[in-house]
Amino acid sequence: MIEYGIAQSKGLTVYYALDQVRFVAYYKRKGGQMPLDPETISAEIKSQKDHSTLLVRKYVLIIEGDEGFLKEWRNKVPEIDFQICIGSREVLERLQIKIVDEDWKPGKKKISLNQLLIN
Repeated sequence: MIEYGIAQSKGLTVYYALDQVRFVAYYKRKGGQMPLDPETISAEIKSQKDHSTLLVRKYVLIIEGDEGFLKEWRNKVPEIDFQICIGSREVLERLQIKIVDEDWKPGKKKISLNQLLIN
């Protein structure tokens, strides 16, 4: 599993930015309405892998919240290929998560999450 941090965008933005053909994404936000838990996500991924012929799809878990929430959810779904943690720069740095959108300033080329996850 590969982990990245995003400090300058929201989880839904990241979720909708991912190529839906190449990635299956799960989004969990602190205080969010979706009743997801790590066991449910794991079971769904295992079932999809067992019954799917689309082996090229990668599984992504997007988690957004404060430090406690990220700590609680980090590495809880071993079946995923990528984990994207969304929080403040300070929190991501304390948790030693590589921030991939540090240079998002006007005029700078923004990263493509799709390209980042494909490479």
